[in-house]
Amino acid sequence: MDMRAELGGCEPFDTCPRAYDLLHAACLFFVEKKRCNMSTIMLEMDRMLRPCGHVNIWDSVSVMGELQETATAMGWVPALHETGEGPRASWKILISDVMCVYQFV
Repeated sequence: MDMRAELGGCEPFDTCPRAYDLLHAACLFFVEKKRCNMSTIMLEMDRMLRPCGHVNIWDSVSVMGELQETATAMGWVPALHETGEGPRASWKILISDVMCVYQFV
């Protein structure tokens, strides 16, 4: 699901909880940071993702620190990657896995 296409007014998405395996957000947080709370958007993303889901966030370096901290606090496993533009690029990619809640016996 493309988060940017679906976001409307910082309100919850009209979707069933735990409905997606992968969410992709391109420039969502940089564009919406003045209008929406970043942690609220990430909590909504967490609600939408199935256990063991994945999140790909392509966004400005200026918001990546807060996104990475929030992802870690939510129990995600974030990894920050450079784009093909190199280490001085103004964009980074945050790839994060949502923790699995299954218990294997």
